[in-house]
Amino acid sequence: MPGDGDVVLRPFDFDTEYDRTLIAELEPGLRVRFAHIETLIAMKEASGRARDRDDVEHLRMILDESRRNE
Repeated sequence: MPGDGDVVLRPFDFDTEYDRTLIAELEPGLRVRFAHIETLIAMKEASGRARDRDDVEHLRMILDESRRNE
């Protein structure tokens, strides 16, 4: 049911974001794609949920740190 947190919003162009995904091999032969951190932030901001606002704060810290280390 919408509003229960089970709806995934996609405030982005799928093809563009698919090309930006991080691919990690979690174990031999198991490759997984992860949304780009900026896309994840946008999705969490769009949800409006309190726990996502908290996640956004921490994700922005991670993003800022990674940019400082580039």
